[in-house]
Amino acid sequence: MGSNAAKMKPIDIQIVNEDVLICSALCYLLESYEDIKVVAESTSADDGYAHYADTHPDIVLLDMNISGENRFTFLQQLLIQDTKAKIIILSGYDNIIFPQKALALGALGYVTKNSCPTILHEAILKVANSERFIEEKLAQKIVLGHADNPPPEKVLTSREFEIFGLLAQGYNVQEIAKKLHLSPKTINVHRDHLQKKMHIKNSVQLVHQALKHGIKFL
Repeated sequence: MGSNAAKMKPIDIQIVNEDVLICSALCYLLESYEDIKVVAESTSADDGYAHYADTHPDIVLLDMNISGENRFTFLQQLLIQDTKAKIIILSGYDNIIFPQKALALGALGYVTKNSCPTILHEAILKVANSERFIEEKLAQKIVLGHADNPPPEKVLTSREFEIFGLLAQGYNVQEIAKKLHLSPKTINVHRDHLQKKMHIKNSVQLVHQALKHGIKFL
């Protein structure tokens, strides 16, 4: 009987998403499953760290656009806080480099926002069992990925990678500085570093590399 009770224990989920409405909608969706319980809703990086420490969830469902932190830094810092943390990334990016980067940093799952709820449920069940999960269409893209040049997620730091993506989407240095709460000078330094690493000389080549590696213009 004790064994059956253990099996019936719901999976505790912490949602980390800066959009309060989306956070609430995800909570409503996930709690429609009998095997899932949402124990925390965090709308900032600071809340995310604090709520994790308070609730010790089985899984963190992390939106890539969490406010107050570099999206990848939050992932890394949470895993420093708890090396056994199980994290599923929920993202609007469906190219191959974001899931590759997230999984390389320690996330166990990656689901896009246009996936059906059953995909997200499947990801939660897999990750709760310490298995990796990436939806099939992305897995196929990764398998069929490029092999000619080192992809940006392999050669760039997390911050450089993020700035690369923003530059590719058309943001200028001042806009990126404001968005990431950094100085324009710092953004320029990161831009220079990423251009050297990727052998990029101008914005046209940067856009070309972004398209080549699957970054979409959002």
